[in-house]
Amino acid sequence: MNLRKIAGSAQARRLAEVVLSRGLSTLFSFLLLYVTSQILSLDEYGLYVFLFSVGSALGLMAGLGQPMVLVKHFRAAEACDGRHNASLIRGSARVTGAAVAVLGMLGSAAFFFGSALPERYEDIHLAAAFAAVFVVSEYLQSFFRVRAQYWLALGPRENIWRPLASVVLLAGSAFGLSWAGADAFIVVGASLLVAILPQLGVYLRQTAGVWRGGGADFGGGRRRLWRREGLYFFAHTGFAASAAYLETVIIGLVVGLREAAFFFLVTRLTMLLNLPGVAIETVGVPRVAEKFRRNDRQGAQDLIACFSLIAFVLALCGGLVLLIVAPALLGLFNPAFTEHFEVVVIMTLSVVAHAYYGIGTSALMVGGGERYYLSYRTMLFGPYVACLIGSGWFAGLDGVALTSLAFVLIENVIAARWCLGVKGVDLRASSFRRAHLVAFSAGSGARHARASESDGGSAFRL
Repeated sequence: MNLRKIAGSAQARRLAEVVLSRGLSTLFSFLLLYVTSQILSLDEYGLYVFLFSVGSALGLMAGLGQPMVLVKHFRAAEACDGRHNASLIRGSARVTGAAVAVLGMLGSAAFFFGSALPERYEDIHLAAAFAAVFVVSEYLQSFFRVRAQYWLALGPRENIWRPLASVVLLAGSAFGLSWAGADAFIVVGASLLVAILPQLGVYLRQTAGVWRGGGADFGGGRRRLWRREGLYFFAHTGFAASAAYLETVIIGLVVGLREAAFFFLVTRLTMLLNLPGVAIETVGVPRVAEKFRRNDRQGAQDLIACFSLIAFVLALCGGLVLLIVAPALLGLFNPAFTEHFEVVVIMTLSVVAHAYYGIGTSALMVGGGERYYLSYRTMLFGPYVACLIGSGWFAGLDGVALTSLAFVLIENVIAARWCLGVKGVDLRASSFRRAHLVAFSAGSGARHARASESDGGSAFRL
């Protein structure tokens, strides 16, 4: 096997770009976490984390699954104003716009009736405003992902937003401002809005033909299919948002805001281990979806096996390093955080277990198993929430972390069984064979390049 050829392939280059962007994103995420932990008291920091978790979860769910519909059905070989893609873009944009309007109304209602809420939670309307910006950002990321314009997809939210917010917060402190948790959260939300405005401008330029009426929308059958799939993906995104933020929110409500601040930091630390997996999903899911559309089972297996092995090995090695340096890292944020090292161990195991299944649940959803998966997730959600609340009440942080680990394993096993039984592909890292490496030397960069050129040349031209 010519490893030099593989390393120089379009697939490897795209993966390296995404890993770099995601790596910088993780560093900037910790920068923002560190800045807020230093300029806020522990109670105000806990409030900031609570608002951020609620706003991010709402933003992930409010898109009603349209980002994943775009990833699944966008045709890379067709221009944006082609009949299929134009209809898809118009429909998904309408839903995203409606979601922003609904979040605005919810935020207004929360603002006017906030005085009826408990004292530390009257600023919840800020989370709705943040979610409205976040849902637009999520949609723009998916649009540029399917067009293989990864710097445009990831740069604004992953590499500009958090450094910008950090600079503003530090500058305010330098000029003598005293930040409250809600004030810091406003700065973070405003910085995200500023970061995505140029991205939105490029999106409008690249889709100009779509809004000029580049062909009629498809008839009811295909639109109903997209709406139905969007609702499935919306439900799945809700569960994903729950997995990402619900534990922190429940800890904030059941255990305390200080404990929520610690758990939020630990989840961000362990996300370092998931960085390769996230990068692989960014690059790999559109390619796997295309393999499934063409009924290319072997091609899908080649990609998935390589992706799963890379994600698992890097997560495992990173986990060992993290367990060594975690006490020192936690102490940088607050010396009291070092008292719960066992939570770091459990959450590390959770990420490594997830990485073993590679793109896992995303492969199931782009392969047509969203309804199957939704039925299982619906049945599991009630017990999941009950276990989180019960374990948080009786066992504190350790109980919540163990519950999270158990449900990560359950969901990935469900996805793996469906993909193997229906699509004939094995998601596990142990399915890798040396022959699968050829998938990395068969990139689809030329196809994406042709699609980009048909829409006006350089992806970065404003």
